[in-house]
Parts: sequence; structure tokens; C-alpha cells
Amino acid sequence: MSNQLVRLNDNGSAMEAEYPTIEGHKIPEMNGEPDYNAGDINRFELNYFALNRARVLALFGAAVIDAKEALSLLNSLDASRQSEDVGDDSELEVTDDNVLEVIKANSRLNALLREGPEWLKPFVDWNTAASEKHTKNFGGYLHTAVEIISNEVIQIISDEQLVFYANLAEFLVKSHNGVGFN
Repeated sequence: MSNQLVRLNDNGSAMEAEYPTIEGHKIPEMNGEPDYNAGDINRFELNYFALNRARVLALFGAAVIDAKEALSLLNSLDASRQSEDVGDDSELEVTDDNVLEVIKANSRLNALLREGPEWLKPFVDWNTAASEKHTKNFGGYLHTAVEIISNEVIQIISDEQLVFYANLAEFLVKSHNGVGFN
């Protein structure tokens, strides 16, 4: 199941869909036309599992959890990850052990989310909008985590995941009125 983070306007309503324009196309008539393949710049699609991993990374980036706990949670949560989550080719076989690991990891993550910092709260309860401050904090901490991981010799997540979460962090940081959830 896919959800969307939607940028909000000054009134707190969802921004209208906006697509980048085509530039440098070999057919001159195409230049300046909306590029629907590039996606709406006011929406970011992610599923529940990708959001859970983003939450873990943001908690790590904010130093709420350490690298060991982040790695443990990410590895356990990866047992529920499908390749389409972030566009890489990895996928794990589902076994009884994986399912038990995911249940334990989700229990631990849910405890962290309930007790977590204020900036995280809107990203736990999808029935509320996240203010600009909450959005920029979450995006900033996510960006910090991606930078830390990117600079390590051994990376705990794939390059595709790093790009996905870097793009998510950039989307959040550039959401000047906060985000809502679809």
C-alpha cells in the first residue's frame, strides 16, 4: 500500500499537483510541456515500511538511538521489505523467524515512536498534518542520518535506499508549510 506526503499551502490545504516541464527534448514542440513521468513535485510516495525505516533513520540522525540500535531495527524491519519499496532489487524470503523478528522490531519501534520527540509525533499519527517546524526537523534528521551512512565504508542500506531517503529528506526540508498525509 502506498501513501503520499503532500505539501501544504499557506492555508494548511494540500497544494495542487505541479509537474516539472520538459527541457532539451529532441522534438522541439515537447519543450515546456509538463513532464508527467517525473511525478508531482508536491507529493512524495512511500509505503508504511519505507516510512518506518525513515522514522528509524531520523531517530538515529537526531541521536535518539545509537547506530547499533538503528542497525538492529533496520535489519529486522528489512524482513518485511519488498524490492518496490525503494527501487532496489533486494527482497528477503519470508520465514517464521523473519516474521517473529519483524514483530519484535515493530514492538520496539512502536515504543520508541510513542515516547519519541515532539517533532516525530505528526509522522506517527497520520491523521494530523505536520507543521513546518516538525517537517523540517524530521527532514533534517533524516538528512543527517543519510549523510552519516553515506560516508561510512560499509553501508547498512543500499545505494538505492540512500537516494530514496535523501530525496525524502530534501522533499521534507523544502516543504515550507509542512506536510499532510494521503
